[in-house]
Amino acid sequence: MKYLEVVNLNKYQHYSDRPITWIKWYVKSLNDFKFCQLKDNERWIFIGVIMLAMMNNNSVPYVSSYIQERCCYIAPKGRKCTYIVSEVLVKLIKLNLIMVKLSM
Repeated sequence: MKYLEVVNLNKYQHYSDRPITWIKWYVKSLNDFKFCQLKDNERWIFIGVIMLAMMNNNSVPYVSSYIQERCCYIAPKGRKCTYIVSEVLVKLIKLNLIMVKLSM
């Protein structure tokens, strides 16, 4: 099975000695070139993937329907949610914000 891993996940973690209940997000992210390449819906999906990664030791199942369900993403009328999430995941991979890894 394939999994997604957030590149540099530690920059979104506030602490690591207890259960994660929140992520930190810096204002400087608005000047990050890769983040600025994302549309609004893509940014929210990316943030959702970050939160899923925090909860799962940076190992999110690469299943679009699972990510769509967990991130509560609602597609514009006439488009399937999983199709849009799949497109966004591919874009996040191309921008090297997330990467694919195989299970061991």
